[in-house]
Amino acid sequence: MSIAMLAHGARQSLARGLEALQAADAPPALLNVAQPLAEALGVLVRIEAAPETLPPAAAEPALQALREGLRLLQLPEHFQHPAAEVSMAAVAETLGMVVDIGRRLEAASREPPGAPSGAFAATAAGHSPFAPAESSAVAPAFQAPAPKVPSPPAANASPPRAAPAQPVGRAIAPVVVAANLPAAADSQLRAIEAALGAHSATNFYKGLTGGDIVASGGLFVATYQVPEVGQKVLLKVSMPGGYEFEAKGVVAWTREVRMSATAPGASPGFGAQLSEITDEGRGLIQRYVRNREPLFHDDL
Repeated sequence: MSIAMLAHGARQSLARGLEALQAADAPPALLNVAQPLAEALGVLVRIEAAPETLPPAAAEPALQALREGLRLLQLPEHFQHPAAEVSMAAVAETLGMVVDIGRRLEAASREPPGAPSGAFAATAAGHSPFAPAESSAVAPAFQAPAPKVPSPPAANASPPRAAPAQPVGRAIAPVVVAANLPAAADSQLRAIEAALGAHSATNFYKGLTGGDIVASGGLFVATYQVPEVGQKVLLKVSMPGGYEFEAKGVVAWTREVRMSATAPGASPGFGAQLSEITDEGRGLIQRYVRNREPLFHDDL
């Protein structure tokens, strides 16, 4: 796909987001979000018209405007409104395409004269606003070992005792430690409580490309006790209805107090990628995000 076609698709996606903000039932405050999105739309129009004449950083103004629009859409007073949710999804999709446009413009500027048009090899290493972040791949989710099949009981054996009934309405999924993990390793992890509610600042997040929460996102924990990036933690997650689970994670990014002060409504805290979680925990996450849209995090 050419840069012009990519810009056309990004412009159409962003237009859907702007249209949602102008819906009849949208609150007037949402119109404040339209300004940065309109700025990004103007940049996309110029890129679509003549991408070959533009410098590598031509898409940067659109990136900044889209990030500002996404930040405004995630404020508490906007986040729960249907129009904001529709617009947020459109802006996140557009942002991913604009990042791709920036990379292609940068790659085109490095092509020698006479190179085939549209050749897009891996960009040379360098510090660029469009360069992907350092690898932060999430370790595969821990899978519990397959249960052993019991041998048939002997003819004179006593019948097995029934297991005690579990309390109704409370599902607890503790983290299962891998067999090759030292028993004392868990005691060294910092345990952090993460309470999720219908409107809590703590929420799951996903990347701009979407995908599974565990594979490409994580959990944002609102707290003033922000750990260091790279620290391993044990997350004790509680959900409405008395559901709980535990998961191991690694702090991938932080939002400091001073940063949240410049973005009203943005709570300080940290985003943790989930490195070990049971199947029960995965199921609880899927149930939760069906009823509440996760946050978007731009980690570029």
